[in-house]
Order: sequence, then C-alpha cells, then structure tokens
Amino acid sequence: MSSTTASKAKSCYSCRRRKVKCDGGRPICGHCLKTPSGHDDCQYPDDGPSQADMLEAQVAVLEDRLAKLQGPGEPVTLHNPHHRSAQHATSTREARAATIISEPPPQTARVLLNAFVPYSNQLGFFMDRQRFLARISNPMGHPDRPTASLLHAIHLWGARFSRGGVDGYEERHFLAAALHHLPKDLANKRALLDIIQAEVLISFYFLDIGKSVDGPYHSNSAVSLCLGARLNLVHSPDVNAASAVDPGTDAERIRAFWTCLVLDNYWSIAHGSPSALESIKVDTPWPEEAFMVLSSKSPCRDTVTSWLRGSSPGGTSVLSLNAKATILMQRSSAVITRNRIEPNSRPSNPTVAAELQTLDHALQATKAQLLQIDRSRRDALFIVTDALICAGHARLHAPWIKSAKVSSMKCAAAVDSVAKAAHNFRPHDGAWISPIMATLWPLIAELSLKFPEATPDGPFTDRSGAKAILNAMAAHASKEGAMLVNYKRLKASLPA
Repeated sequence: MSSTTASKAKSCYSCRRRKVKCDGGRPICGHCLKTPSGHDDCQYPDDGPSQADMLEAQVAVLEDRLAKLQGPGEPVTLHNPHHRSAQHATSTREARAATIISEPPPQTARVLLNAFVPYSNQLGFFMDRQRFLARISNPMGHPDRPTASLLHAIHLWGARFSRGGVDGYEERHFLAAALHHLPKDLANKRALLDIIQAEVLISFYFLDIGKSVDGPYHSNSAVSLCLGARLNLVHSPDVNAASAVDPGTDAERIRAFWTCLVLDNYWSIAHGSPSALESIKVDTPWPEEAFMVLSSKSPCRDTVTSWLRGSSPGGTSVLSLNAKATILMQRSSAVITRNRIEPNSRPSNPTVAAELQTLDHALQATKAQLLQIDRSRRDALFIVTDALICAGHARLHAPWIKSAKVSSMKCAAAVDSVAKAAHNFRPHDGAWISPIMATLWPLIAELSLKFPEATPDGPFTDRSGAKAILNAMAAHASKEGAMLVNYKRLKASLPA
C-alpha cells in the first residue's frame, strides 16, 4: 500500500471531503476539533457505518413501508441524488438490513443487559425493572415483549459498558439495529412507552459520544411522542383519562415525562440551545423513587410553576431533585443569555431581577432538599444532581463574581462542592458517569480559576479545584466521546 493510500485510509470522512490532511486523532481529529460543525462528521471508516449509511438503512425501511401502504402498482422510489446505480444501492441496503435485524443469542443478551442495569438510572431508564424483565422473558412475537428498537438500544449501552463488545457484537451493530427498527416500531401504538424509552437511550448514547446533531434529533422525537400522548398532563384536572391505567403503567408514564424533560434540558445545557419544554404546561406529579402503588391519583396542576413560586415544595426523591436541578440550570443559563447580562451590571428590568431572585431561591431550596438524602444513598446520580445545582448557582452569579460579595461566596461554594465531590469520587475500573458531566465539570473548573487564591472554607476555589476536576474527567475519559474531548480541551486551556 502506498503512503498516499495509507494516509487516506486513516483519514476521517470530514477531512476527506474537505481534502485536508487528517492527523487521525481519536475520537475527533485536530481539524474537526477546531471546527464545531465538523464534530458530528468526524468518523473513520473502521468505526462502522457512517451517519449516511445508517440514514440509508432507515430510508430503505421507509420505502418498503411506503410501497406497502400504496398497495398494488408501482412503488414510489426516493432516488439518491448521487450518481450510483439504483440496483447497487438497493442491494447494499438489503445486505446491510439483513445483518442488523436479528437479536443476539439469549446468553449474550443477558450479558449485555447485566452490563446496562447498574447505570440505567443515569440513562433515563424510566420503566419498572421487574415488569420489564418479565416482559423480556416472553417469546419473540409476543405482543407484550419489548420492541426490537428498545432491546437493541439496551444492547447498545451494554456493549459500551462491556468495553470492546461481547461475542463479536459491537456498539455500531446495535446502534444500526436500533435505528433500523425504530420506524417499524412506531407503527405499534401499544408500544408507545417502549419507543420513547428507545429514543431516550439512543439520545443519551449520542450525548455520551458527542454527536450534537443526532442526539437532539432523537431527544426531540421522544419529547414529541411524550407530548402527543399528553404525558405532561397525566393527572391534569382538565384532561379526562381515555381509559383506566394500572398503577405501574401510571408510574411509568409519569417517569417517562420527567425523563424526557431531563434529557431535553441536558441537550439545552450542553449546547446553549432553547429548551423544547420550558413553556409547556405541566400537570404531571413529580416522579417517585420506587414503583409504589399510589395512594390516590389526585389532580395535579401547574407542577413546575407552583414549585418555582414556592407554593409547593414538590417531590423529594433523587429523580425529582434531578429534574428540578436540570430545570434550574437550564433556566439560569437562559435568563443570563437571553437578557445579555454583562459582568458587573445589574439588570434594570424588574421582571428580570425577580426571575433571577426566584431561581436563586429555588436553587438554595433544592440544594437543601438534596442534602437531606441519607449518605448511604448518595450515588452517581446524586453527584450529577449536586453538580447541576452548583452549576446553576455559578451560571446565575458569575456576572457579579468580582463586584458582589454574595455572588462571589455562592460561586466559591459551588466550585468547592463540585471539586470536593470530584476529588473524593474514586470510580472502580470501567466506572461511568452521566455525559452531562462532560459539560458541567469544565464549566466549574474554568470558574475556579477566577479566584486568585484558596479561601479558608473552600480549599478548592483555585487551581487545585480545576486539577481535581481534571483528574475526575481523566478517570471517566477512557471511552472515546464527549468526556474525552472536553477533558483534552480543559487540559489544554489550563495554565501550566
């Protein structure tokens, strides 16, 4: 093989298209790292099917469904704009589809499921675990068996946590399979929660590997399905339930809504984009920690609004507090950005000032609720929730960190809390934490550098705080993805 051919073989698709020399850096090469629009395209041939390949597979499925809906006669073909023979394109699609339809052997599926379960609460798995396991035991073709897209989404995460795949199955195989089955599963109206769950898991996967186009697409799909099913109005006094729902399904519907809200806010926080659910009416109760039988299905009205006004303290489970924390972090960022608040300048608009005060009070109250959780139950989701609250405080007070003592103290407390948690967190081999931390940790680390020296009550409000966070990111950056990319960026930006 010539040097030119070898060089091309190790180039990513984006550099090939732009005809520039690729340094072969993983997970994102140097050129794409400098070009935000190139992040999603920085994929190598040996990574498996590209985004275009997977879209082609989905198009093939949609063409087949369209032909069946049209009935007898000539089907309408969606032509590829590139000059390739239709016969070659069809055969390629058929061959690819044939390799991704089947499920792995039962023993392999169990290994993948067992790898997924310990991290499921951080991935937005909102289903009753016992009910779900019972459904998996049903034979293929059974109407109550989980959809293929959901099973493959779980296998996808299982392969990621298995570090290198299982029995020859890799992440790319299950991703392609999940995407392949989603359009088919959408036709099954009984499987709504399964499809929402699959979309959530796929979107979390793209958040973890740093794909900022694919991820929001699947998050928006989950949100659309959620709103279409009126899961934001589960116990609304204004909506009559279409049919009786058993307590277990009712709990899953409640958790499904809040999971979609959390995921939507995660993407908003990670990319500074608007939230799709910020102005949505919510008449769904806060999620409970366990799938218990609700004592009553009393009407619920304006869940988020009444909580922010202080008229209702809301839920106290970690799931509820995590949802609250994402709302507060997202809205804190939005109010600062939307009103273009400059450093050291107080807002003259009384409405904006009142909103800042409301968010500040809600952040303090949510932090107090979080600290009431028993230490034995403070898991990784607790760390994520605390980081979201601290990041919300930091975002809200950062403009006045040098001009107002109260703001400086709150920022220092936020940095100290996150840095201490990062310093004390000792992940076991292969440990993983929510991908939103790839955004939150650098934000706090950069804020820590604004303090000239350590304070007596906050030993991490200086470079040592940034170092503790950098070390935590390094421990979680073993897999290629957003954490590794942001770790490298933070490391390069810190003073020597």
